[in-house]
Amino acid sequence: MPYFIIMKERIEFKVFGRVQGVGFRFAVVRASKKFKVKGFVKNLDSGEVLVIAEGEKKELEKFIEEVKNFSFTQITKVEVQWKKTLNEFEEFRIEY
Repeated sequence: MPYFIIMKERIEFKVFGRVQGVGFRFAVVRASKKFKVKGFVKNLDSGEVLVIAEGEKKELEKFIEEVKNFSFTQITKVEVQWKKTLNEFEEFRIEY
């Protein structure tokens, strides 16, 4: 019987613009459930939001697009880095 190995990836991205104080982190958590990714989202002191997520590459790509296209916020830039997965997350959460 054939089997498939599901390759997981990791993305680390910063979101710039009006992304704090508008419910952005909670929307990212909702999107993470939709695309079955694990990791965290965190406000940075510099005003950006950091997202680190692990999951299947296709799901991560959809997740990034969803986050980049939230209609309630004003995103000016997103910096994405693809990394090797560390399998360190059990869920997706907000970090403080």
